[in-house]
Amino acid sequence: MLRSHVRPAAGTVDYASLKADRGPLDAYVADLAGVELAHLGRDEQLALLINAYNAFTLTLIIDAYPDLTSIRDLPEPWAGVRWTLGGHTISLDELEHGLLRPIYRDPRVHFAINCASVGCPPLRDADFTAALLEGQLHAATADTLSRPAYAHVAGDRLALTS
Repeated sequence: MLRSHVRPAAGTVDYASLKADRGPLDAYVADLAGVELAHLGRDEQLALLINAYNAFTLTLIIDAYPDLTSIRDLPEPWAGVRWTLGGHTISLDELEHGLLRPIYRDPRVHFAINCASVGCPPLRDADFTAALLEGQLHAATADTLSRPAYAHVAGDRLALTS
């Protein structure tokens, strides 16, 4: 699904085609409701939570597409408690700031999750997996930081996107 609709080189998602072909995304989001995180190893949990964040964000956008110009047009896009993960209803903020960041304490997570904003790191066109996680996190970080829109030297200063 990601390979068909995500353009990582451009840092874009083809939301129109994703919305027209949303079945696999909806099935994945439905599966996340019943996942048993306690039965997964650390890297499996982390990969799943990154993928969940990205899937929830994509769903949020295509549910409103094409009638929005920014994720900020939606009511409480990150704070709204609307996603079911492992039997618990959570918000994107809770997923990011209550699970991903404090539990796994890996700053590279910032480069793996996508908030559907132009200032966010680009979405990858493949899911994160436990077996490849270390390399995927490194690649997502290196890719983001190599893009002038996110980090560049301006004179004698390093300029970073907020």
